[in-house]
Amino acid sequence: MNNRSTKFAPLFTALVLVLVACAHAPTPTPIATPYPTVTSSPCPPGHDAYGSSEIGFSACYPAGWQISQYEDPETKVMGVEFVSPTEDPDPAAMRISVHIAPAAADLSEPELLEDLAIEFMNQRSRTGRDIVPIAAIKVDGRDAAQDSLEWAVSSPSNPVRTSAWVAGFPAYQKIWYITVSGPKESIEEIEAIYGEFLSHFHLLPRP
Repeated sequence: MNNRSTKFAPLFTALVLVLVACAHAPTPTPIATPYPTVTSSPCPPGHDAYGSSEIGFSACYPAGWQISQYEDPETKVMGVEFVSPTEDPDPAAMRISVHIAPAAADLSEPELLEDLAIEFMNQRSRTGRDIVPIAAIKVDGRDAAQDSLEWAVSSPSNPVRTSAWVAGFPAYQKIWYITVSGPKESIEEIEAIYGEFLSHFHLLPRP
């Protein structure tokens, strides 16, 4: 792959080893099932079910949050945002974002995942944060890269320091990003929402 930065190589060696091992794993044969419109597993109390055959996933999100869907026909980028109810929705609201972008057609899923790890580490470098190994996790049984984020957002009344957790993974020739963000002082709640959302996130089978 082009333009890879060798200075980050030692930091994601463990992740690369996982990816190489996964590259040789047998691919299960898809089973024909009805195309679901909501998450197949029950949502926990205080959560509602979301499902979209157009976007291609189902999940559970905090009850009462507002949902907005977007799509760019030119770039093929699409996604969904779940935003907590608040009088000042931007930037003080907590939000869950599922962002989907086309993946490079000439790369395998392990190569795309390696690129995601590099992308996350380069982002840390650009923002002056410590360069640490990117965590390898599972999202709906798929290998994913995970990192935390932090940035400042201007507000007319008060600048807000925002924290977030993000997971990225390749699937169906696309790159999926799941991000949960909110005010830094709510970091424990952000982590809880992130974990709950990932545990009930499911990719829907292609029609």
